[in-house]
Order: sequence, then structure tokens, then C-alpha cells
Amino acid sequence: MSIAVVSENHEPDRAFGIKLASEVFLAVATLMGLTALVASRWGFSGTVLALAGVVGVAALCGLPAIPPRRALTPPEQRFGMTRRASARAPFLRDWAPWLGLAALFVSFAGLSALWAFLARIAPSFGIGGATTAAVLTAGLLVSGLAGLAAAGLGDRFGRVKPLVAGMLLAIAGVAMLQWGHGLAGYLAGLLLAAGLWNFPLAYQMGLIASSDGNGRVAVLMPAALAIGGAIGPILAGALLTGGHGYLPLYCLFAIATAAGLAAFTVLGRRLASAGVRP
Repeated sequence: MSIAVVSENHEPDRAFGIKLASEVFLAVATLMGLTALVASRWGFSGTVLALAGVVGVAALCGLPAIPPRRALTPPEQRFGMTRRASARAPFLRDWAPWLGLAALFVSFAGLSALWAFLARIAPSFGIGGATTAAVLTAGLLVSGLAGLAAAGLGDRFGRVKPLVAGMLLAIAGVAMLQWGHGLAGYLAGLLLAAGLWNFPLAYQMGLIASSDGNGRVAVLMPAALAIGGAIGPILAGALLTGGHGYLPLYCLFAIATAAGLAAFTVLGRRLASAGVRP
């Protein structure tokens, strides 16, 4: 439901950036609050009840953002700019959002594969458990800030250029994990590859929403993220059984990111040729 509401925003990149940042900051605050204040006093049952309360409050806070039926934009006016473009380019209307959805699935599968093994990678950099936890927490916080950066930047420099920059930085980050050393190499690689991911992700989701004239494909984004998030770690686990260290994992991430980047670049060009700002 939240994806459907955000997709209808006239500035979807900015809206998705705010959405992603809000999710991360709420998750981090909830985790820290439950761990420090609830779990130690009321145990597991108290933690579950508190979590249920947080979910309920968050859902209620989101209700004002859902327009009533009478206030919904008529179908013929929704995504008006994209619909006018689609009238000139049926090719765009038919398969462009599906291309974006497939690219979202592939690139997020690569990210999930890497994220699932980041804690296991840390000892190869000589980093202990406490430091690893701190670095992973820093990565989560940076991912929230990355979403805010996308929201603040919006389409000021277009939409494809920030997406390309963010995904190339992610590939550079995984290269640092392969060839870096010590805490500095692990921290820099993690932040570039995983911490900044919400920045290009906001533009990925915005491009899909803008290319989807009737909103039927955009609502499938959570499914693409969920399936990609499940398949990625499975593929990574299979690749890491060959005794070649973590290089296959890094290659999987880089290939998935590059494939997603290529697909979103094509999507951006299609939008530009149809008169929608890429």
C-alpha cells in the first residue's frame, strides 16, 4: 500500500528517498530502544508487545498520507506526464516498467547476497565482533542518510546521473572489500557498497513509478525486493562453497549491480525519448 501511495507522488524519487530513510531510522531506533530499555526489563514477551505497539503507532501515523477515495487522482490524469509519453511510445508503456522491476530484483539480490555475509567477512580484515557490530550499525545509519540525500537532491541533476554515480560507488566499495585491508578497508567498502545503497535505490524506484502509466507494475516492487532478498543469500552461499574465498561473492554483487545499472540506464533513455525527464 505504501508503495502505491508513494508511486503517485509527482516527485517519486524524493518521496521514495524519504520513505527509505524513514524505514531505516525507525528500524534502528526501535532496535536500540527495545534492546536497551525493554528486553532487559520485561524479556521476550515484553519486547514482542512493545514491537507490536511500535508497528501499530507507525501504521496510524501513516494513515494521513493515504488519500480518501474521493480525493484520488482520476486514472486518466494519474501519471499524466508518463501517460502522454506512453501515447507517443507504446513500447515504453508495455515493457519499460517490467525492465525496471527486473533490474530492481537483480540488483537487490546482489546487495542482499553481500549484506548476508558482511559479518562473516569481517574476521578476514582482522576485526572482532564488537567492532563489526558497530560498523554494521554505522552502515544502517548511513543508508538512512543516503535516502535523505536522494530526497534532498531530487531530480536537480536528472535521475539517471545520481543513480549511475551511486551504483558505481557500490561497485567501487566491493572492490575495496576485495583488495582493502584492516578496519579502514572494511569500513570504506561496507559504506560504499551497502551503506549508500538507498541513494540509487530511491531513483530506481522512482524510474519504475514514472514509467508505469497505470500503477500496476510499481506495486510489485516489494515482491521484487522480497524475492531478491531471499534468492541473493542462497546464491552467495552456494558460490562460497568452492574454496575461493569471498571473491565469488564480490563478483556476484558487481555483476548484479552492473546488470541493474545497464537496465536502468536503458529505462532512463526510454523515458527521455518519450518526453519524461530522466
